[in-house]
Amino acid sequence: MRVAILITARMGSTRLSDKHLRDMAGRPALRWLLERITAEFHAELDGGAASLWIATGNPDRNAGFSALTSGIPAQLFFGADDNVPLRHLQVAQAHGFDALLSIDGDDIFCAPEAMRAVYDALVSGVSLAKTSGLPLGMNAWGYATPVLEQALRGADASVLETGWGRIFDGMTVHEDVLSCPGAEQVRATLDYPEDLEFFDVTAREIQGWEQLPASDLVQAVLSRGLHRINASVTEQYWENFNMGVSSEQTATHAKSYSERLHRVIPGGAHTYSRGDDQYPVNAPQILERAKGSTVWAADGRSFLDYGMALRAVSIGYSEPAINEAAIRGLEAGNNLTRASMIELAAAERLVGMIDSVDMVKFTKNGSTATSAAVKLARAYTGRDLVARCAQHPFFSYDDWFIGNTAITKGIPVGTIEQTKSFAYNDIGSLERLIAEYPDQFACVILEPASTDTPATFIGPDSREVNYLQQVEALCRKHGIVFILDEMITGFRWHLKGAQHTYGVTPDLCTFGKAMANGFSVAAVAGRRELMSLGSIDQLGQERLFLLSTTHGAEMCGLAAYLATMDFLEEHAVVDHLWTYGAKLQAEINGAAEQAGIAKHFYAAGPAVSPYYATVTGEGAPWLELRTLFAQEMIKQGVLMPWLALSYRHGDAELEKTREALAAAMDVCARGIAEGVDKYLIGPAIKPVFRRFN
Repeated sequence: MRVAILITARMGSTRLSDKHLRDMAGRPALRWLLERITAEFHAELDGGAASLWIATGNPDRNAGFSALTSGIPAQLFFGADDNVPLRHLQVAQAHGFDALLSIDGDDIFCAPEAMRAVYDALVSGVSLAKTSGLPLGMNAWGYATPVLEQALRGADASVLETGWGRIFDGMTVHEDVLSCPGAEQVRATLDYPEDLEFFDVTAREIQGWEQLPASDLVQAVLSRGLHRINASVTEQYWENFNMGVSSEQTATHAKSYSERLHRVIPGGAHTYSRGDDQYPVNAPQILERAKGSTVWAADGRSFLDYGMALRAVSIGYSEPAINEAAIRGLEAGNNLTRASMIELAAAERLVGMIDSVDMVKFTKNGSTATSAAVKLARAYTGRDLVARCAQHPFFSYDDWFIGNTAITKGIPVGTIEQTKSFAYNDIGSLERLIAEYPDQFACVILEPASTDTPATFIGPDSREVNYLQQVEALCRKHGIVFILDEMITGFRWHLKGAQHTYGVTPDLCTFGKAMANGFSVAAVAGRRELMSLGSIDQLGQERLFLLSTTHGAEMCGLAAYLATMDFLEEHAVVDHLWTYGAKLQAEINGAAEQAGIAKHFYAAGPAVSPYYATVTGEGAPWLELRTLFAQEMIKQGVLMPWLALSYRHGDAELEKTREALAAAMDVCARGIAEGVDKYLIGPAIKPVFRRFN
């Protein structure tokens, strides 16, 4: 009796391309399965009773499998591309095999005891054998060559495309039922990115998993909660199973959270920077809750978070003092018929904190605040043009800004032409722009600092002056409104804003993000002379319709703002952010240096709001490497799309980050040396501002 052990695999999966060659705990996924089979059937393979094959399709597309067989007694067979049972029969006929033990190449954890049970049944003369009772992807099955020939002769063509195992329907099957409590909770087959993440994390976390019986491996997976990694796919599988849908159809019809989000929300989220294209594919597709600096995904996984709600949370998620204040605002009515006491207190608090501010108008997001500032500037100056800093990534979703990016669809040409760009820390670029369009600019808008801080120069009077002070002076000289967008810097750099740190007095400024620790509060504020253009108490003045938002002064948010300001003052939060950021920068750069990739990976920027960069040897942005780093940090339980800090990032969080960095940098170093694509699970992240998807 000669038995072929067939691994069925093929390149070209639409859900996870080249999945069998993807890295899983340091080696290609399919290599693990080859080694498990070799270990279990060592005697049979050496003695010639069995032969191990990778049965694949088109030789041009699938030649990459040959690299997996080094040092292993396995051979490649190139057969029918779209007809798996015919491919199996071709192997048997070409090499004279009496029976075939069939193992799907997706089933990396196929249980040795399942393979052994089927093999022994075939050797004993059983024509058709299988195991059951184990998780999806751990069972095995096999058939005698004559039975396969008979089944193929009567097979319907449609069955061969999906659910080809049904060609044996009606035949007598020898079945070994293996005991495995909790089997239905675990999905161990490789079809989606979540599945690869499951295999990778399991192989890394469970030492000696290769030697464990299936029931022990399943219990180890369940006890660590690793089954939750691909839980959304698992749940859909069993839902379809109970409805009588085949496993092949399940793979086609399973809907991830991402698919469900995109079906009902354009872009899959309400901010483009939360979109799938900004994260590696192993990132949690949806989050359920958060506390402190930790977020939990719907599948139960938790992550130390450095996204912090797009920098909107600077204290910590679900901070009790802030939540309690917001609840008091809710219980006071939340949104009244006229201005509220909380609204007045919040306005007076902001005016009293920020030196440049005489009046303030609250709103719910940064885009409406910056657009209101631009409108005020145009009304005040009677001019149309806007000068905005090219290095600062986002000011508004409104046309005056988006028209100055690569995404101009839907925006009138006249609007596009009204916004011009200048370079940060290059006062000459702004001077040239103003000279090119004399007396036409209503405003200059920029952030006080972003990845770069204001450079200092020696002025004409031999006194030191920084770049922002140069911009302010230039605006004063030409009658241009000077707008500082402090959405990110406000209440982080200093309680009085980065304008205080850098010694400038803007005409208008905007705030948001850290203003209310995640509650929806933003503001446009500034000199009375400009802000009062939106007033109604100056009789005879031509009216400017500034901001009129039903929910702009919602009391829960403004109460949260007041409580946030109290917390920032009482706990020296700003000082903590500067200190922690400096430590984090040092840890990142130290880990990159230790891994030997410092020229490709580094952290920089102001310590209170640092950034990390991945660059090629020529210094160009390397998005594939950035994606690989984010992917590997996620494997270590750290979500780090960028570096946003909070008061709840402390010593324990820094230690967890240090350990994650060491592991992630090691993989990045191997990726740089061997090719990033070898280790990257899915596509690289993409720029938000690109013309085409």
